[in-house]
Amino acid sequence: MGKMEIAPLSRPPREPREFPWTRALLAMAVILLAWVGYQQATKPKEKEPEKGWLLPLLKPQKPQVVYVVEKPASASPSAPPKAEQASELAPVSPAVVIHERVQDMPVKADAVAVLPPAPRPVPKKQETWNDIATRCLEFSGALVTTDPIVRPASVIVELHTINRCPDNFPGEHVWATAFVTGEQSGVVGSDFGHFSGTIVGYGNAWTRLEVACNPDLARSVVVRLRYFTP
Repeated sequence: MGKMEIAPLSRPPREPREFPWTRALLAMAVILLAWVGYQQATKPKEKEPEKGWLLPLLKPQKPQVVYVVEKPASASPSAPPKAEQASELAPVSPAVVIHERVQDMPVKADAVAVLPPAPRPVPKKQETWNDIATRCLEFSGALVTTDPIVRPASVIVELHTINRCPDNFPGEHVWATAFVTGEQSGVVGSDFGHFSGTIVGYGNAWTRLEVACNPDLARSVVVRLRYFTP
């Protein structure tokens, strides 16, 4: 009987296994559900729990305010240590933004600035009769040296006037004063009189007047309006 050799069984090579992602995801889901259940069980029931097991995770958390206190580089030597510690421990309040609202308010009538009244035009001064005669009539005078009569205590003066206006002046209402002056002694005598006739517009008139004075001292005559009454 021949010898039978039994050959060892040869196994086919194993193919590399892939990582079980599905099982890992299921395991993580189970762990997450267990953790959520534990949180729900241990959480104090103050209010009715929200529906859905993912809502607590998706609910926005209230932000926390963190106060940061910056310590100064060099503390003032005059500041007391207690005050410095209190300033370090005290929270720094955030800056407060104040929004001002501007509202148009009606202006009261009393608040309106009252401007002073405009100055009234000054009326022209009403001219008197003397003002009119002074403005229109121009006077002059001269000594009469051709008079044949010898007067030891007086001189004859001739008065002249020229009308510079178109108005007429009654001569008997125009009175003028004649001043006889000397060379060094000033006024040596004076007298007044009126004209005769009508002093027409842009015309002239004259009259004569005897003035008591020393004839040896008389040198010239100055004539001025005395008054005018129409």
